[in-house]
Amino acid sequence: MYWKSGEYAQALNTTEKNDESSEKTASKIEDQSSDLGKKRSPEGIRSRSMATSIDDSEQEEKYDTKRLHTVEKVDVGDYISLDLDDYYHARVEPKELTTIELDIMGTVETHDAVRLEVNSGGLFYGGYQTEKTSTNEFLVPKIENQEEERAVYAFANTEDHTTFTSIVVSHVNKVGREIEIRATLLRVKEKE
Repeated sequence: MYWKSGEYAQALNTTEKNDESSEKTASKIEDQSSDLGKKRSPEGIRSRSMATSIDDSEQEEKYDTKRLHTVEKVDVGDYISLDLDDYYHARVEPKELTTIELDIMGTVETHDAVRLEVNSGGLFYGGYQTEKTSTNEFLVPKIENQEEERAVYAFANTEDHTTFTSIVVSHVNKVGREIEIRATLLRVKEKE
């Protein structure tokens, strides 16, 4: 539903007086908003912005959602393939164990990290505490508190689907030359 030019602005600028013209405008707005399921008075319109929502049952019928959340151990030099379905997957390959210097609130600290190559067919990006070394290759420090700044992630939107991938390093075993990753893959696709 679209507002006709000026009607929304006119409704917003109505005075506290209930003169005849503001009542007509309010009546028009109430008639138009009844399609949204709620009638609104000029005061209600003045304090709200217009928005639409989708009923959850309607959304479940329209979209197919798949999600994979996993914790996996991977040896350095090996790789793991995270398969959400036949269509969407991610490959994660730890290249080497290393350290990274991070400026944490004005203090430079050395943290365990891994040179990680990731691929799912698109470009990956890293949080601000990661360091990009090549296309889809990052120095990724082990997470401590929050994941966002130490995650590598990718997302894509097309007309019929949205995909999202997030990968963090949750543990580094220097002696065993093994890392533990926590990964989330998500795909939302319109049902055919």
